[in-house]
Amino acid sequence: FDVIVDIRSTKSSFGKHICLELNAITQSSVFIPAGFAHGFCSLTDNTHISYKMSDHFSLPHYRGIRWNDPELNIKWPIDLSSAILSEKDSTLPFLKNALK
Repeated sequence: FDVIVDIRSTKSSFGKHICLELNAITQSSVFIPAGFAHGFCSLTDNTHISYKMSDHFSLPHYRGIRWNDPELNIKWPIDLSSAILSEKDSTLPFLKNALK
C-alpha cells in the first residue's frame, strides 16, 4: 500500500495525497517526482520492497513526515495501533512542521 503526498508548499494541492496498492501479481510500479513524499505499508508478511532514487542518499538532506498526521487523514488499511515502525519513522514531524 503506497501513499504519495504533495509537499510542494506553493501548490494548491499541497498536503493532498493519493493511495495505490502495488503487488506482485500486477507487477505494478510508480514514479514519484521531486516535491512529493512517499510512504508505504506492507499488507503481507515477507514483503520485498525495492525503490530507486534520483541521486545518492544524503543524510543531511533527508526529511520525512509523520505517517499518521491527522491533517493528512490517510486511510491506512491496517489497525493503526498494531503498526510496526522504525524508530526513525516514529519520530518524524507532522507536515506543517516538517518543511520549516
